[in-house]
Amino acid sequence: MADACLGHQQVTGLSGVKTLTLPAGARQAHLQAITQDIRYTLDGTTPSSTNGLLLSAADYPTPITLEQGLAIAKFLEATASAVLNVAYFGNNA
Repeated sequence: MADACLGHQQVTGLSGVKTLTLPAGARQAHLQAITQDIRYTLDGTTPSSTNGLLLSAADYPTPITLEQGLAIAKFLEATASAVLNVAYFGNNA
């Protein structure tokens, strides 16, 4: 059985480091940078121009599982005015 969509979150104001608010039962999220690129980490460290993974605004949504560190993920814009869209999936029973 496929996981159900548990909701969406749009994260703005990424000129400072942001974290996600996970809904109960979330096991995976799909991340997509809108308008500008975003840097993120999955190990609790702070993303910067030299640290973290690049989520490009040109990329398709990137799936991340909780086992990969979504609960401690941190996000920061790589370019001004970046927006992060997140869709959460899991068991809502």
